[in-house]
Formats: sequence, C-alpha cells, structure tokens
Amino acid sequence: PLVEMLVVSAVMLLLFYVGLSILFRHFQAFWSGLKAGSLVSYGALMAFALLVVAKALDGIDRKSREFGIFIGDHTSMYAFAAEEILEFGAPLVILFTLILYFKKPEPC
Repeated sequence: PLVEMLVVSAVMLLLFYVGLSILFRHFQAFWSGLKAGSLVSYGALMAFALLVVAKALDGIDRKSREFGIFIGDHTSMYAFAAEEILEFGAPLVILFTLILYFKKPEPC
C-alpha cells in the first residue's frame, strides 16, 4: 500500500499544480470575459457549477446520514437522477463552449 499511496500522492500533487497554474494563468482573462459577457467564460463557469452541484448531490443520503439527517427514498431517488443529469450535461456544456472558443469568425 505504501507504493500506491506514493503514486496517488504524486498524481494528486500534479493535479493540484496543474489546477493552480491554470487558475493563475487564465483567471484574469476569464474574469474579464465574464464582465464582457463572453459566452466562452460563461460556458466555463456553467460547466464548473454543474460539476460542483453534481458532486454535492452524489450520495447525498449517505453523506447526510453521518450528520443525523435522514433523507427519504423518494428524495434520494430524485437527487440521484438530478446528479446523473448534471453529470451528463456538464460535458455537453464543455463541448459547446469549446466549439464557441475554436469557432472562426465569419467574414462580413
């Protein structure tokens, strides 16, 4: 298990480094794009928000049970469905955002 822990730690550090470098290199342009109403910036924000909400809903009944909050079966079923829909929607938003990003401007 020690080797596995070292490999997982190295991968996590690499992902953390990549995430921070992306944040520091592109945050200014992203923020300016949001202020200017750029669809690419709003698409990136929407994809991120969808993934965060999907992760929050993932296993909500199990997570809330640890705090003494019990969620009914129907609510759990709806949360599961919503999480799956959000997880499906996020790649679609990313795809449309990438299409907008790489779209060549049409001549007038």
